[in-house]
Amino acid sequence: MRLLGLVLFLALAPAWAHREGATAEQHLEALYQFGLNLQLSCSDDMRHSIVEHAHLPQVPADAHSEDAPPPDQWIRRQCLASMARRHLLLQAPSFTPSRAQLQAHLQQHSARFASPPSFDFEQLYFRNSRPARPDIIRLNRGEKLASAPHPLGRRFLRLSSVDIEARFGPAFATAVVSQSVDLWGEPVRSPLGWHLVRVKQKHPARSQDWSALRPAVLEHWRSVQRERWLQDKIRALAAGR
Repeated sequence: MRLLGLVLFLALAPAWAHREGATAEQHLEALYQFGLNLQLSCSDDMRHSIVEHAHLPQVPADAHSEDAPPPDQWIRRQCLASMARRHLLLQAPSFTPSRAQLQAHLQQHSARFASPPSFDFEQLYFRNSRPARPDIIRLNRGEKLASAPHPLGRRFLRLSSVDIEARFGPAFATAVVSQSVDLWGEPVRSPLGWHLVRVKQKHPARSQDWSALRPAVLEHWRSVQRERWLQDKIRALAAGR
């Protein structure tokens, strides 16, 4: 009997597990049906936003196959699911954490709330002409260049690598991060042209004090709680409860 019971358990376990854990498709279907029950409707702007701005996944590649719903129907299904999700979130309770909960959340997500390393640097912009090696040597000796570079903002303070990349491109950001302090480095090219860069100071990553961090930690903690609450609601809808 024990052997028979084990065989039956192994045979039925996958089906049981599938019923217990709703898939993403089941969640989507549950939200869609919930939207129908609420008689929600999608505006043309909402449909356009879903496809153009990727607020939800794009129309799948097989959307035109015989077995898949037509694209318009698929978009409507995504639209109603999105609106049902928003409707459910309006019912979410106002989560109020204790200080210990917030501090534990901060510790768990410390990288999210830490200030990244930043850099003070100056640069000389040469537009189209690559600076020559003798120019770099003269600059590192404290001498002036014979031909003045094109003006483009000389000194930058406390920029992170993300900020530098946004302004000058990835090659420039890599050069600043890897360069020694107080030396003019090798020429680096950006979408703007050629540059010479001298890093004046590198500031290490730092954590802010609790009073400054608390509002951001609280908002992130609440967003996590709302998402957990929402997933429980969707699972209940998928299970027909």
